[in-house]
Amino acid sequence: MADHACSPDVAVRSHATPPRLSDEGGRTVVWLGGENDLATSGALADALAAGMSADLADVVVDLRRVTFLDAATIGVLVRGRNMLDSEGRRLTLRSPSRPAGRMLALCELTVLVEPSRNAERCRHPDQDPRRRRS
Repeated sequence: MADHACSPDVAVRSHATPPRLSDEGGRTVVWLGGENDLATSGALADALAAGMSADLADVVVDLRRVTFLDAATIGVLVRGRNMLDSEGRRLTLRSPSRPAGRMLALCELTVLVEPSRNAERCRHPDQDPRRRRS
């Protein structure tokens, strides 16, 4: 079972919600929620394939409502990124919940996360370029 206590802004779900697709500013957005694991990775792969074939837009995967990600889900995201890269397109991840962010960090995939509007506020003081070192 996923660790729901670490992400108070995420509604507790017992399973994944089916991925949804939308168009946003000329990009395809895949919305994920709940627990995403081997049992749900096929639905994610299908949603990514549909999003990639819909047009020649970049693809964003929104992770704000995700309560759990496993290696199978990460594998689908990496394969999607590699396919889009080969076509000169991008796959980015948006607004990962705390559990999703931890898994992305463990897999060294935080480079795929879009900067948020409040990224300055969330930056660790040691990473702030405005801070002078003495």
